[in-house]
Amino acid sequence: MKASELRIGNWVTAPKGALYNGYDIQWSENEFVRCVDGTISYNQFKPIPLTEEWLEKFGFKYIEGLWVKKDLSMGLKNTDYDGDGNKWHFVIGYMLIEIKHVHQLQNLYFALTGEELEIKE
Repeated sequence: MKASELRIGNWVTAPKGALYNGYDIQWSENEFVRCVDGTISYNQFKPIPLTEEWLEKFGFKYIEGLWVKKDLSMGLKNTDYDGDGNKWHFVIGYMLIEIKHVHQLQNLYFALTGEELEIKE
């Protein structure tokens, strides 16, 4: 994962240590500052694999073979038929855009809608 891929609000797995201990966290101004001042480097943060559980957290619903969100007329399809089940493509008409990680979905959603993809309680 490159630092240029991260936006404030993206979900990542934090480095192990006293402060984070390997938990999934939302990238914030504080994490950016810690990276800039040298206490943590960007390459210590890891991307979170996109799973059905994350799609559900973000409010996607499984309908007729696609994971869809009501405000989008397009959806996500699991295209990993022989592997571990975590290969996803964003479907727009006949075009497929591969998405492997949660932060990539968040960034694509923001680019398409201008809104943040929020976890639904």
